[in-house]
Amino acid sequence: MTFLELHNRIVQTRKARRGTKNRMDYFEDDPNEAFYMAVYKRALNVASQVIKHYEDKGEFDPKDKPKITWKE
Repeated sequence: MTFLELHNRIVQTRKARRGTKNRMDYFEDDPNEAFYMAVYKRALNVASQVIKHYEDKGEFDPKDKPKITWKE
């Protein structure tokens, strides 16, 4: 699942729970909803840090290679 697919699932589920017509509740009776929400928030935080980095730098260099490290 890509970040965009996860985002769309969460958005459509929220719309369904608010009663918007023609929307599916992807997380209906899914015990993994809390897990996916936590992963989504973490990914969104990382994406925000990337944007902030380039705003502070003032330029975008396509040769930049971000490095992600996982602490255990």
